[in-house]
Amino acid sequence: MSELPSSQAGSVSEADLYEDWSAHPIKVGEFIINFNERYAEAPDGEKRNITPNSIKLLLLLLHNSSSYVSLSDIHKFVYGNQYKDDSSTRKQVTSLRKLFDDTAKEKHYIENKLGHGYRLIAPVEFIDEDSVKEHSFETFTKFPLTKISWSLIILLVPIVALSFYFVFNQHESGIDSKSVGYLFEKPTPITHLKGLEVYPSLSPDEKWLLFNHRADGEKIWKIYVRDMVNGDLINLTRTTHTERMPRWVSNTQVVYSQFDDKQCFFYSATFDRNERKLIDEKKLVECSLYSKNAHGAFWPDKQGMFFNRAESINAPFIIYSHSFLTSESWPIASPPPSGKGDYYFSLSDDGSRLAVLRNKNWSQTEVWIYNTVTWETHLVDTIDSILASVSWADDSKAIVYKNSANQIIRYNLSNKVSAVLAQPSIPITAPILKKNGKLLFAAGGFYKKDLYKQTLADNEVESIESSSYQDFIPAVSKSGKKIAWVSNRTGVFQVWYKANEDPPKQITHLVNNLQFVDLSFSPDGSMLGGTASGRWFIIDLSNMKVKWDSGKEYYKNFQWRKNGVEAYVAMKHMEQWEQMILNVSTSNIRASNISEDAFIVLEDHFDNLTYIASFKKEGFWRIREGKPAESQFISTPEVINRTGRWVVTNDGLLFTANKKLFLLEKQKTYAQEIDLQLKGKHIAAPGSGKWVLTSEMVRGEIDLMQF
Repeated sequence: MSELPSSQAGSVSEADLYEDWSAHPIKVGEFIINFNERYAEAPDGEKRNITPNSIKLLLLLLHNSSSYVSLSDIHKFVYGNQYKDDSSTRKQVTSLRKLFDDTAKEKHYIENKLGHGYRLIAPVEFIDEDSVKEHSFETFTKFPLTKISWSLIILLVPIVALSFYFVFNQHESGIDSKSVGYLFEKPTPITHLKGLEVYPSLSPDEKWLLFNHRADGEKIWKIYVRDMVNGDLINLTRTTHTERMPRWVSNTQVVYSQFDDKQCFFYSATFDRNERKLIDEKKLVECSLYSKNAHGAFWPDKQGMFFNRAESINAPFIIYSHSFLTSESWPIASPPPSGKGDYYFSLSDDGSRLAVLRNKNWSQTEVWIYNTVTWETHLVDTIDSILASVSWADDSKAIVYKNSANQIIRYNLSNKVSAVLAQPSIPITAPILKKNGKLLFAAGGFYKKDLYKQTLADNEVESIESSSYQDFIPAVSKSGKKIAWVSNRTGVFQVWYKANEDPPKQITHLVNNLQFVDLSFSPDGSMLGGTASGRWFIIDLSNMKVKWDSGKEYYKNFQWRKNGVEAYVAMKHMEQWEQMILNVSTSNIRASNISEDAFIVLEDHFDNLTYIASFKKEGFWRIREGKPAESQFISTPEVINRTGRWVVTNDGLLFTANKKLFLLEKQKTYAQEIDLQLKGKHIAAPGSGKWVLTSEMVRGEIDLMQF
């Protein structure tokens, strides 16, 4: 089973519910539901595909199993802002009933009550994956088998399954057997420019690759093209303006956006393959200075174009359709009220569909398909990270994108089946599937983070951990001999650990990316604890085992208590934060006697002091145990909103504010700034307080590569 823990079910967003119910296979009545594979296994072993809308409806009914769900609530959850009449919604209920063999006379799974709505009445239970395997294996046990034949089956099953997987994926994606090896091969660079190489666009005949490049130390983005035959790199930008998001609209025509200090416009141009330059440049329609990622594509008849833009730096992107004949522009979809909106789209070769990336809450991306004729929409996937692009493949019969597990996914639009094309061992973006089965993609990031050790006495700086990706959220044991951090150097964020001078070890083996918030050592250094995506976790360093919480609530700001067997965690409930005490051995949670809105609670492991911070105040309380207890409020230049912003040492409390380091000594009533050029605002320190471990964000490197 995956190490990825269950999500909390505190809200009714589709992403939260999907994570909550898809962590394990479940049994609804006599059917086994596998959300990840999108099928329901009937009692006779038949696997029935579940459509995305049926998945949505089932999730909603599961979440509200004890009550009826109204027709209007089903409509909102399944269709969002799309216009659909009640008959369409009822058809979705009928479709789900049909999946479970419910009839008009016999309803064993979904019942309805006039004026109330619909309710799931079948029993629901979680089952482990081993039970599913046993259930699927029952047909073999009907035959008398000797010990030898059983051994052969056990030996052959994984081999046959692996072979079938390869054959199936070759058939599904048009990949020949010679190129299947890229699932395990290391990628090779296809460009050699220093800086950022992003947003690749392959010409329809696959002879030329457009991409954006920003050199190290420069602000201007330029358009480059790569000759895919001989590997030549040609700079197509001849101005002093930034030119962004180049795209092929045919084998010879390109659309891009051009920025200066005062305005932004979309342009089209012809690529002269002999002269290797852009000619016949034409100004099309105005974009926005706030829309640095604005991009466009022509209508199939070239009488207009699609483009997106944001009206301000804080407003979501909106996709527009623009007519060259009337010079009119109109929105074709309503963006969500928060997030980045429809920040990326890709038009199919025949112009009949748009693949759209929609960001709703800054941490999740939805992959949508828009029909440009009927404007019907279809949600393909929800990813717990920000994607860079989505591309078309197989003559626009499929789309290709990266998921939150850093896997390259090919989604077939006709049968709505997803297949994993590759699992790169480095973080990647913007995958493109070529006709010969080869994959192009960008590897790296706009920014990276490295770990540094800084001594307080002389400000000596030492690099501790460095990769081309993100190494952050440092933790240090009280002895200073152990460190831990979070890194996505393998493609998915994992917890890493290093003791003394030993090589670093990867502790977690998560399948999907989680949002790690905090990480810290227990007082004796034998355990690690923290939170990620609203869940607390404990790591026993003696056996490297990881324990996750049940996922029923949302937690943040894990802080060990000085007894070493408990920790403070902030639990979110109805937009309020309440401090709870977690027993790390039993996983029991109990309420603390700390007042509301205590966002972080930190105990001094060397003295009878407790520090309490609220995310509403610029400062924190220092409480000294005794009768009566002494309480004092310490003002800070900014709010202490992360556990990594403060740490207890023998001398007192080290904390950061505005990237400056302060020390509040135990007997003093004010904090003193330490003369230190701190590299990052998140810190960890040993008990001695002689040095801090921090992470600094610097400009990253992105290279175009291929399998």
